[in-house]
Amino acid sequence: MMVRYFRDKGYSVQGCTEAKDALNSLSETHFDIIVTDIVMPDMDGIELIIKIREMNKDIPVIAMSGGGRLDPKDYLNLASQLGANFTLAKPFHLDTLQTLIESLFEDSSN
Repeated sequence: MMVRYFRDKGYSVQGCTEAKDALNSLSETHFDIIVTDIVMPDMDGIELIIKIREMNKDIPVIAMSGGGRLDPKDYLNLASQLGANFTLAKPFHLDTLQTLIESLFEDSSN
């Protein structure tokens, strides 16, 4: 749903269903922004953020969570501490995510 939404808005988007795929893509391709969920089957988003930061300290990351074993706020606070630029608690409107992405693009152009 998110991939389609942002492609319809004119963004170039690559969707990954697993964190391992995202890391492989990041090692092969330049991305302007990464949006990740926290609770995922193969590797959680917290570990993904750590690995992203090891690979590229400058790429903006937006983390989202609806919770899991912990309250979503706990996951999102940890994501922020580990380097996520923005966090979103689910559910959220896709236009909210778009606003965050646009602000990251504005920051990078300044």
